[in-house]
Amino acid sequence: MTAIVQKYRKQALTTAEWQRIAAGGASDAEIASADLETFLNTVRDGSTVLTRGAEDSPVALKRGEDFVLTCPDVVMREPRTVTQGVYGGPRIRVAKNLSFNLGGFRAAPHEELRDVDTGNVVVTTKRFVFMGSKRTVSVNLTQIVDVEPYQDAVAIHRSNKQRTEMFCNLDRYGFEFNVEGRSHMASLSGGVLACIIEGLITAGEAATLPTRQRASAAGSKGADPRGIADELAKLAKLRDSGVLTDAEFAKLKAELIG
Repeated sequence: MTAIVQKYRKQALTTAEWQRIAAGGASDAEIASADLETFLNTVRDGSTVLTRGAEDSPVALKRGEDFVLTCPDVVMREPRTVTQGVYGGPRIRVAKNLSFNLGGFRAAPHEELRDVDTGNVVVTTKRFVFMGSKRTVSVNLTQIVDVEPYQDAVAIHRSNKQRTEMFCNLDRYGFEFNVEGRSHMASLSGGVLACIIEGLITAGEAATLPTRQRASAAGSKGADPRGIADELAKLAKLRDSGVLTDAEFAKLKAELIG
């Protein structure tokens, strides 16, 4: 049995797939997996932004905000401190099925996740929103400091809240993506949603970069020539990497030189 047959013998492949594999290619599942990885890499670095505009948005959008996706029937969970009583110290057996604990009774607190509410998760280019029957949470993406992915959930850590918020049951939602003209369906796992959120944060930061650079340029007037040269070098790198257009670079350069 050849290595190729051994690898694929338990998979139900089409004739076209076998022909492609024999020619050194891959199965449909392998192509879809590689395409998903490629797609998520572009989503994570902010070069691909998923938006559906205002169409079917379940939340009122603010100016400059676009709807990205919604996921229904998500369970929101938070850690809660639970106290249980335990006995410390040794136990002495005095008879069959009878023993005594010589230690004292003490409280032993620990944390466990508890369901808070069930509702819909909505992601826009500026916010992460949870709309439940008991609680509504709206978080600006700029407030999110970390997204921890799981198979069917994400844990959100934000700057203005001590407790971590976990949103579960995400993998029941599917989405379509395209790579080089190939269309696939994938499950919205915790890892996928984490990539989407991270990419939106990255894209948002990149969009505000020219404004920050203009402010920096305005404040640098009257600075020494070495400082101006350093700023010009930084702007040139931004232009070469595609963050700044040639027109934006020229304008900021003129502001620096004065």
